[in-house]
Amino acid sequence: MKMNKYILFIIALIFTCIGHSQDFEKEIKNLKTPEDVKVYWDNLKDLDQSKRGLSTNDTLDNNNFKKVILLIRYHGYPKGSRVPNIIVTHQRSRDVREYYFPIFYQAYKNGEADTGWFFHILRGVHRGRYGRDFIRGRQIEPKDVDTIMRRMQPYLNPKVDLSIVKFDFLYNKYISDLKAITDSEVMHSWVTPDKSHCFFYKFQDKLYFYMLYSDNSSGFPQEIKFNSEKNQYEYADPFDNDFFIIDDKKNLQAFQSGKLRLEAEIEQ
Repeated sequence: MKMNKYILFIIALIFTCIGHSQDFEKEIKNLKTPEDVKVYWDNLKDLDQSKRGLSTNDTLDNNNFKKVILLIRYHGYPKGSRVPNIIVTHQRSRDVREYYFPIFYQAYKNGEADTGWFFHILRGVHRGRYGRDFIRGRQIEPKDVDTIMRRMQPYLNPKVDLSIVKFDFLYNKYISDLKAITDSEVMHSWVTPDKSHCFFYKFQDKLYFYMLYSDNSSGFPQEIKFNSEKNQYEYADPFDNDFFIIDDKKNLQAFQSGKLRLEAEIEQ
């Protein structure tokens, strides 16, 4: 029986990723001096910044994240550096970010992380899971960290893992789960004034809201439900007052914390 071409492609891709990862590990493990390590971190930041916005490349961002993990594994966390957290913010997969987040949380607890940037990725991890921030209208403060971490705890790896063995599996699972929803039936779609695209998808008898931003970035689709009493769509997880309204079947408006965020003519 001939093997499906798609399966062959996936197998080839996995072996390619393994090969590249082994190369990364070898070169990082063999860095000899603190100056060598610093230069590697600096080059990693430049590489990350070279492909942003519409030129973002998932393969590059994945490789950069793997290098961050390996650098920390063999040479320790770069105390006070923003580079690890900058690269984390550019990781597309929610599953990858949640699995490896304990690395950065531990660095924060040890006083090694840049505090402002740690708060930034903490906000981003929550947004990746729930589609919106837990703390709004102000910057995250130290007193907020435990509250947000308790909310995220069920989805985080319970330990610090400095290997990259699971990385590709986690990334591919995220892409597969995302594709399953975004390839399903589109109930409504519209474009915001800033050229972001919004969709209501119907998947396995549930309704999901998905926003593809103008720079081609996105979070994971969020389940929403229709509240017939208020004539509005609300997040299935009602931890705050986010909601969506379809007005007379002509205009769709999305409100967040009482502030109009997105509106446009419905396309379909």
